[in-house]
Amino acid sequence: MQQATELVAAARKNRRALIEADHDALLAELAASPATASLLTALVDLMRDARRRGATQSGGGQLLVVLAKDGPRCGADLASALHLDQSTVSRQISALEAEGLVRRRASARDRRVHELELTDDGRRVAREEIQRRVRLLVAGVAGWAEEDIDTLSRLLARFVAGLRSAEEGPRSE
Repeated sequence: MQQATELVAAARKNRRALIEADHDALLAELAASPATASLLTALVDLMRDARRRGATQSGGGQLLVVLAKDGPRCGADLASALHLDQSTVSRQISALEAEGLVRRRASARDRRVHELELTDDGRRVAREEIQRRVRLLVAGVAGWAEEDIDTLSRLLARFVAGLRSAEEGPRSE
């Protein structure tokens, strides 16, 4: 029985590795240049690592950080802010509620709408998540020259602006 369980686990791991390899190959094929392929691979690796390091059991660390930064918000606003599907955010909200990290309350502006707010435990976990991210960022650039950190920051800001512009699409005048 144990051997069968180990075989199933190995097959799942290999399947996941194959899927990731296919995904990486597709990204490289679609990239306009070797530099773009390298950037895509690095970004995919970054996102995979971020998913593996979820702060809460529900994986709602980013949701907690947004609520800590912006205050109470409704689920639709959170989905929009996080660029996630409403159903994904709803599942995270339910899990965070079950963990005692968020609670629903009627909106002061519209009593028909329920907003989410952090509980005391939610504020603590959000603060821990922010601290974890800062420590990780500092460790990631440990040993870098300030000039290199400034260059990365400037280029990332430019990259994000380019992505936002591309999402908006061409403007008609």
